[in-house]
Amino acid sequence: MMIYTGIGPRNAPPKVLEVCEQIGTYMAQRSWVLRTGAGSDGVSSGCDLAFRKGAEKTFPHPTTGGVFLEVYCPGETSSTSCYSKASVYASNTLFFTGSSPLAKALIWALHPKGKRLLPDHLELHSRNVHQQMGLWCRTEDRSNLVILWTPFGWPAKGGTGMGQQIYDLLPGRCSQFNLGMFDLDNPVDVEAMWASLELMVTSLELEHDAS
Repeated sequence: MMIYTGIGPRNAPPKVLEVCEQIGTYMAQRSWVLRTGAGSDGVSSGCDLAFRKGAEKTFPHPTTGGVFLEVYCPGETSSTSCYSKASVYASNTLFFTGSSPLAKALIWALHPKGKRLLPDHLELHSRNVHQQMGLWCRTEDRSNLVILWTPFGWPAKGGTGMGQQIYDLLPGRCSQFNLGMFDLDNPVDVEAMWASLELMVTSLELEHDAS
């Protein structure tokens, strides 16, 4: 099973959101599982929601089961564990609310405010850990690929920036091209962007099949 994380800021321009939605459809057609943060509560939108919309358009097996979309949402500040909230779309989508103690500990270590983070902000950042490491926060469950958008390739702020830090901290998957993160940057040359993405995705699939 190949898994990717699709994330990005809420204020991404319309052209970027269009590309994110197209990528969500493209990756679903290739049977990749999407992890993102666009829940139905309106907490996350922008790129996250665009990836989700694209994935939902083309689930590979909408009636035969299999999870192709994992949505991680921040929980109540009193939440101590990440748990399944709902399953919809014939079991193709799983929603998770809340974060694990391990995810919180990682955010405390990474964020400049550390344990001075407000509980709500801690929850918002902690779910970014699950978006890359799955429900149990195990290294072996880490996403095979992170796709995101940052303005001109600069380090992002907020949740997207935290996602970059988490990615940089964790040991990467093996790849002859040193792949693992694909930044849409400023997709002026959309054709070149698609060619690069296809090369990256295909190479990861070949490595996965060979392992």
